[in-house]
Amino acid sequence: MLPRKQKYEYHKTQFKGRNSYSRTDPDATFMRMKEDHMRNGQLKPGYNVQVGTEAGFVTCYAIYPNPTDTRTLQTFLEQYRENLNKYPKNLIADKGYGSVENYEECERKGINSYIKYQYWEKEKKKRSKKYRYYWWNFKYNKELDQFICPEGQMLTYERIRTRIRYNGSKELLKIYSCKTCNECVNREMCTKGSHRRLEFNPRRYELQNKARERLKTERGKNLYRKRSAEVETVFGQVKGNWGFRRFKGWGKANASCEWGLWMLAYNLKNLAMTCPR
Repeated sequence: MLPRKQKYEYHKTQFKGRNSYSRTDPDATFMRMKEDHMRNGQLKPGYNVQVGTEAGFVTCYAIYPNPTDTRTLQTFLEQYRENLNKYPKNLIADKGYGSVENYEECERKGINSYIKYQYWEKEKKKRSKKYRYYWWNFKYNKELDQFICPEGQMLTYERIRTRIRYNGSKELLKIYSCKTCNECVNREMCTKGSHRRLEFNPRRYELQNKARERLKTERGKNLYRKRSAEVETVFGQVKGNWGFRRFKGWGKANASCEWGLWMLAYNLKNLAMTCPR
């Protein structure tokens, strides 16, 4: 048994910013897999595989120990640049990548990002009673700096709260609260507390508005429509048709090498299909 201090330092070294790691493969992280035969949310050690495609060919791939996609985009773009000596002109990704950090990174690099945000699908259901009192259905008055709830009650500015992001940067959240919730007959449907409070990030609001405008254009709709055919085809072909469901080697280097061979095989197959005979 290690002393408590040595045990802490050991876990700090092995975790490397993660919440867990596997003792048999310290590079792997415990994640919830889609293959859950027992249907109990069992955690298994694995890697987060990222793939970039264009015109049916894999242009870049990478493997990460991060369970979520949010933290992979920035390093993936740098690897893309190392491979092709440039950044992509357009970037199409699902809502798992829709964060303030990723939107800002695309702006800094001059990339036209077509990335959905977390509540993109729910936002379309504005008339649904289930989402009636979600914050995006509250109207924001920029001049008066206040929100108006669906029942017409005012939420005024209260204070600013600072939150630390995963990359160490600070995020300023403006907190608004309503003082007249007691007069509302639908208070229990809106909040469990005595009054409704709302946390608002102006920068996030601005970036998501820009993303919404890009996604609603005809170009944005056409590009995003191709995403599933481009990216999901890679995983469907390799995992479904070719039966690759598990890495054979241990360690991130071995897993990356193995996945690279599969991507090479995928590109060669597509090249053979497109070449004239």
